[in-house]
Amino acid sequence: MKRLAYLAPSIQKMGIEPCNPFRLGNTPHCTDIDGVSVSKLVAEHGSPLFVFSEATLRARYREAHRAFARRYPDVQFAWSYKTNYLNAICRVFHQEGAIAEVVSEFEYDKARQNGIPGHDIIFNGPGKGRQILERAANEGAMIQVDNLDELLLLAEIAAQSGRAKPIAIALRIHLDTGTHAIWSKFGFNADNGEALRVVRRLLQMPGLKLQGLHAHIGTFIQDPNAYRKSATVLVELAMEAERLGAGPIRYLNLGGGFASRARLHYQYLSPEQTTPSFDRYAEAICDTITQLWPVGRTLPRIYLETGRALVDDAGYLI
Repeated sequence: MKRLAYLAPSIQKMGIEPCNPFRLGNTPHCTDIDGVSVSKLVAEHGSPLFVFSEATLRARYREAHRAFARRYPDVQFAWSYKTNYLNAICRVFHQEGAIAEVVSEFEYDKARQNGIPGHDIIFNGPGKGRQILERAANEGAMIQVDNLDELLLLAEIAAQSGRAKPIAIALRIHLDTGTHAIWSKFGFNADNGEALRVVRRLLQMPGLKLQGLHAHIGTFIQDPNAYRKSATVLVELAMEAERLGAGPIRYLNLGGGFASRARLHYQYLSPEQTTPSFDRYAEAICDTITQLWPVGRTLPRIYLETGRALVDDAGYLI
């Protein structure tokens, strides 16, 4: 048998573009950020170095706010301190008109130091202690009650302080949107009647007054229909709470969770193809509330705790 000629093995670099041009998306490459040379930044500050574009931060905020403001008469953005609490970034968003959303005493202090008055702070989180709750109540912060222990503690604070007016609070709820896993670790269940039972109990606490409802359904939500479901449940719960005697619900807080243009590890298509626009989120939320709210009634204020969708695109690692 004739032996075949020996062929030495070879290594050839393979590219993925021919088989899937969308696998990695566009790899950004730049020589300057907002007109400042990257090489100059490295020379002055060393490497590795994180850099944020102020121009991009402001542009993303304005894009998001415009999408909601042109559809709804009363919208207020709150910058999510937990997303990035660098003072310079917080102050950019405050200059653009955002109030503060915080989840700890540390973040509450930062917001106050950044010039945000107590009544312009949304106070979330499951671990609020007595001391910071007393301060938040005295400063008029928007306290979003996360659990029954916190509700009872606030009722106790109100009773012991001899306040002339009740402490205005909101209830955080969780719900099944049918689009992703339920974030059941925070708030009261709106699907099994727990939230309404808490409303009934709250109405027996003269030192507290229900003024709002809050639902933060998750993070990096790529299906705007999740917010359509969340807005529907909030409106229905608000109407039922009012029928029980809670009085007018002043605001609905839809939380945050909008997706940025960052790429998830398991994501096949490019972010440009998968990330919804702010207009799609705004349509799902604003149109739902407008359609379901009783005709002739003043629409409630909408609060939004936008975070990574505003800041992700502005960050660079050199």
